[in-house]
Amino acid sequence: MYKWLFVMFSLCLVAVTGLADKPPLSKPLAERVNLATHIFIAKATSVRAVREVRGTIKKITPEPTHTGTASGVMVELKLTVEEVMFPASWQPPATTTVYFGGGIFSIKELRQSFLADRYVYLTKEASLNREKVFVPSYPWHLIEGLDKKPEISAVLARRVSN
Repeated sequence: MYKWLFVMFSLCLVAVTGLADKPPLSKPLAERVNLATHIFIAKATSVRAVREVRGTIKKITPEPTHTGTASGVMVELKLTVEEVMFPASWQPPATTTVYFGGGIFSIKELRQSFLADRYVYLTKEASLNREKVFVPSYPWHLIEGLDKKPEISAVLARRVSN
């Protein structure tokens, strides 16, 4: 009896895992930097769960526990940009908005992480109802620690010189 329950549980676990959001293939940092249209050092001032509904971003209440592609849940980050790395001529607004999702991520853990520290953001410019917003330059890979700044700067220097 217990063996049968274990087998059923295992099959259910395999089925659920097969339906889960799968991460994209990993890309080296240099490739993700080269995919970015905007790279900057910033600190998040707010993180909230949102969903796109007919081209408009709506806050989700009550807040779900996780993001997900199937559910359409993502997080909206409001950032204060402290340093522009690329493009050098970009003048960021007082608050920059970034949307992050695509995979199954704990919103509580994302909030704690994003609000706790400054990061290098690797982003692509996007448009939402004619508003300029940003998304990750490569799916599921939005930030790098400040320790990666010299490596990112070196990639940018090669990119600009070409």
